[in-house]
Amino acid sequence: FEEDLPQLRQEKIFLYTVAFSEESDRVLLRDMAERTKALSWYASDVTTIHSKFSELFLALKKPQVTPIEEGGFNIDPSVREATFYITRPD
Repeated sequence: FEEDLPQLRQEKIFLYTVAFSEESDRVLLRDMAERTKALSWYASDVTTIHSKFSELFLALKKPQVTPIEEGGFNIDPSVREATFYITRPD
């Protein structure tokens, strides 16, 4: 904590953490993330794992959201790469 985490922070290396069970040391994982200016999540069961990784993806990629209108959407011609993340209610 006192040696490695400050070094990571100085080098702009962020530790994003996800705890997967009650047995996880969530306080430790949260502290590690916070000390490197990152985020931490807790997936309490298998049904929440997808949503927590979705939140992680959105936090890291900071995507531009484009709504689907009339069955489609437009991408600016200057865009050279696109990643699609699709969600549905329920």
